[in-house]
Amino acid sequence: ATDEITKTIMSISDGTQEIASGAEDLTSFSGNMYGQAQNLGQLIGKFKTD
Repeated sequence: ATDEITKTIMSISDGTQEIASGAEDLTSFSGNMYGQAQNLGQLIGKFKTD
């Protein structure tokens, strides 16, 4: 029974790590999107005529 519990804990741990790295990817992706949106905003600002 101890083996089964250990295996379960290990697989939960692996799953948690996968979720964590996925969240990191998402965070950096969001950061990139934010930066690109800012750049786009600046470009559009150059074309504005008041």
